[in-house]
Amino acid sequence: MLPIAKVAERVRQYIPGMEGKKRVLAVSAPTQVNPVSVLLVCALARASSGPVLFLSVDRPNDTLSRMINRHCSSGPNILFPNKYQDPPKAREVNCASSLFAPKLLVETVGLLSSTESKGSTIVLGNLSTLAFYNSNDRIKEFMAKLGEFCNSGAVGRLVIVMDRNAQYLYALAKEFSELEIDLSE
Repeated sequence: MLPIAKVAERVRQYIPGMEGKKRVLAVSAPTQVNPVSVLLVCALARASSGPVLFLSVDRPNDTLSRMINRHCSSGPNILFPNKYQDPPKAREVNCASSLFAPKLLVETVGLLSSTESKGSTIVLGNLSTLAFYNSNDRIKEFMAKLGEFCNSGAVGRLVIVMDRNAQYLYALAKEFSELEIDLSE
């Protein structure tokens, strides 16, 4: 496992190579999935002209907010996945977290892509965690829906962060992606 400072350096090196890629898979060590996700969110927010949406499956909002506040230039707009909520404010980073149901994740992406966030970058943190709460078929449907958002232009780029331990999901994410970056070794 790489020290986190080395991972941060690698993230910065990979950002230019992501240009023009709509679907990216970032593989990290299992214990570094969340820090890698935050590093990617902040690096992409600095490099991009548009906002970044961070969908986190397994972290509470206050923890994410503190991590992103510490590493990004402006605090995140924390969102709750509810299609009846007010549209999100324009921010450098939007976070929707503690989501365990793919349907809620997709609704959140749909809500955001219908606002100023259209064409934004999405970082999906810790895809592997969805396997604890959902069937492989449900996750495959979710990935297909995210692919539709990418193809329609509603989302500019999707970056999936995960480890290799969930072999079926890793194979699915690898098949889905145009580029794989390895931040694990």
